[in-house]
Amino acid sequence: LPNITVKNTASVKRSVRSVSVSPDAKTYVSTQSGGSHLDIWWSETLTKIVKTDINNDSASTASFLHNKNVLAIGKFDGNVRTFNVATGKPIMTFSKATKLDDNRDWLVAFSPDDQILITAGLFPYLRFWDVNSGKLVRNASLKLVAGTHCVDYSSDGRMVACGGFQDIGRSDNGGAVEILNAITGKTMFAIKTKARLIKSIVFSKDNKCLIAAGQGTNIGIWRTSDGKFLRSLEGHTAEVNSISLSPNGRVLASAGADNTIRFWGIESGKLLATVYMLRNSRTQNSKTEWVAFTPDGYYSGSANCEKFFTLRQNGKSLSANEYQHLFNRPDIVTKTLEEAH
Repeated sequence: LPNITVKNTASVKRSVRSVSVSPDAKTYVSTQSGGSHLDIWWSETLTKIVKTDINNDSASTASFLHNKNVLAIGKFDGNVRTFNVATGKPIMTFSKATKLDDNRDWLVAFSPDDQILITAGLFPYLRFWDVNSGKLVRNASLKLVAGTHCVDYSSDGRMVACGGFQDIGRSDNGGAVEILNAITGKTMFAIKTKARLIKSIVFSKDNKCLIAAGQGTNIGIWRTSDGKFLRSLEGHTAEVNSISLSPNGRVLASAGADNTIRFWGIESGKLLATVYMLRNSRTQNSKTEWVAFTPDGYYSGSANCEKFFTLRQNGKSLSANEYQHLFNRPDIVTKTLEEAH
């Protein structure tokens, strides 16, 4: 197998804090750290549809309603808003109308039936809101997670999972994952993790597993029936910022601080492909290039991607023409991902 060295991975003035894809996969929304707006994109052409101002306060996370053209945005001022995806206009604000006014809720997740919106934030609580009326339904106290950084609903609507750290203000105690009964708000079980902080969490499609990642290079998988640890996915060289499942639940995508997006087979636990975002170091404003590698070294990429990496095989450096002839196989990269689906 060839040894691959990738140079000049992409960098931007503001990092992308979160990304969310619509149920029909036609649009996605991104929020930026330190940014005062959210961007809504058309996925097929990567064309920006709407740039929505959110009152000069940084957005944290976004979540789509499952059956409507509605998006919820969590903000660092503690308020949560819903927006019309097509126009970017606000619909409703879920404000801090409770005694827990110090709890800054910036995380959002809709129930599968779109009737409940969960919000979470700095302190060990989850809030359940009625989507139609905007009224608070219940507060749920957490037993282990002291500060929540991610939240997810199971597809059957029976469980809610959240992740973060164990002790407020002290991430050195390690990360934590907690699963609650979505109807009662009671904790089913809580897990201490090796990662210092859990930043992203998702249920498997059959709800039998919970997948979590954060300030560690590995992605952990636990069984939801009893909290037993099952396996870890290893490959990132820096902390993992976000994970997301494909609609059929067979492929997991992970985004890391190593400037890569990696695709994993859920059933096999194997790495399928690694995508690098690249930039021209001479021109900061140049078009971003990209390249995707399979573990066998085959690649697919943008027109000029070859100038950003080098390949060595059997101790010998390959020329651009040599490795392009031997390893530029978009068909293999595509087939690898399609077979996993």
